[in-house]
Amino acid sequence: MDTEKPSRHGHMGQADSLSGGFSGMITVGEGRTEVTLQVGTQGMDCFLRVTGGMAHVGAVATASEDLVQLSVVGNHKEGPLAELCAGNWTRLTGNVCVAMVGIHQDQATPAEIDAIVDNVGAGLQRLMDQWRQWGSPARGGDADLETLMIRWCHEAAGIARHYHRQTGDLAFKYANEAVTEADRQIETLLRGRIGEAFPDDLIVGEEFGGPDKGTDQQGRCIWQIDPIDGTLNYALGLPDYCTSLAVMSGHNVLGACIHQPATGDTFSAMAGQGARLNGEPIRVGAQRDLKDSIISLHLKKDGLIMGDPQLLHTLLGAPMKVRRCGAVALEMAWVAAGFYDLLLASFPDRIHLWDIAAGLLLIQEAGGVAVDFRNRPYRLESPAMMVGSAKVAGQLVPLL
Repeated sequence: MDTEKPSRHGHMGQADSLSGGFSGMITVGEGRTEVTLQVGTQGMDCFLRVTGGMAHVGAVATASEDLVQLSVVGNHKEGPLAELCAGNWTRLTGNVCVAMVGIHQDQATPAEIDAIVDNVGAGLQRLMDQWRQWGSPARGGDADLETLMIRWCHEAAGIARHYHRQTGDLAFKYANEAVTEADRQIETLLRGRIGEAFPDDLIVGEEFGGPDKGTDQQGRCIWQIDPIDGTLNYALGLPDYCTSLAVMSGHNVLGACIHQPATGDTFSAMAGQGARLNGEPIRVGAQRDLKDSIISLHLKKDGLIMGDPQLLHTLLGAPMKVRRCGAVALEMAWVAAGFYDLLLASFPDRIHLWDIAAGLLLIQEAGGVAVDFRNRPYRLESPAMMVGSAKVAGQLVPLL
């Protein structure tokens, strides 16, 4: 059987092969009622192909993750069902697919039609069982999860761009943190997308918190959402803001995406698979000495650094240049890409995971370090953090 490569519009021409996180093939029945079913993924698209009999007219099979239903139908000469009749790959929409299989009704007895229906039903059910064991179609393996996160962050960017420089009067929540309608709408959007794709996962977001106290977290992934990091910049009409999205299992970050709507830059990473900027690999900067480095400072008023004027003065004079953007997730992404050599953050109590989870994975996968002010591995949510060049971090430690 030839294997063809799918397009986003259903029909596939002759090409190399169907690729993706999952593929499966089952042959059911025998003789004129033998039917072969193939399921596969490419990128974020899922495809189905059915061949067997004369592959012309027969049964429609509707398959979801939880249910397979079949019914006998008439002749289809065009459209997606006709493509399936011709043995072509056909893209599934969401979690529901429609498959056309079988033999021409004029050449089939009722018993043969029933056998086709039974065969396809059994085959699709077995394929869907394999699919569930391998993983959710939406999760689709590491590459597809990264694609999905990028897609969601790009969707969120549409909301951010819509409200940019139209946020009205400044509004603040706790600790003088700015908030806008765009923050709330983006978090609502992302929560909805995650809930649809991964209903068993838990979500923590800057605007709506979570999960509820007493929720069983054992063995469940937790998503960290910062809908707009750098909200004050955003509310002031400045371009230095981003959406930060990460998924974690325990203390490990599995996937990350940070997107800056103003530039279109997308920083993404999957654990063990490197970090990327707009799809191209990135690494932390060259291992310069502290005196030749460019570092970013993210300092809160009641943190260790701001509470010690002499320490602040020393820190400002140690590198070649100092920058302060006011969006810690975005700056961590810049460090991962080598734009800065290091970011130093000093908070009064803790650094929320929605601020830094995505950035931590980007730094790790780009070859950088995440340490505290004693050069020990950074402990999640602790208030003192340095990320980026191991050499610069090591030279800063004696000054802190």
